[in-house]
Amino acid sequence: MLYHAREPHYRGSAAEYSVERLDRFHGDDPASSDDPLLRIAYAISEQAITFLGPTFWILLAYLLLADEFGH
Repeated sequence: MLYHAREPHYRGSAAEYSVERLDRFHGDDPASSDDPLLRIAYAISEQAITFLGPTFWILLAYLLLADEFGH
């Protein structure tokens, strides 16, 4: 009995978050909604994120390197 390991009180299972929907829309995809303004807003935001996301990181790296090496 001295060398026996204690059983844990709780054996939880790992949560599978990839199947969870984290948005507040519980129906179909909002980008394919019947509302044309919503579809336009999603298209604009998708293009903005696609373009501005990498641009932000490139500018951030440039500014850090410029500051490090004294422009």
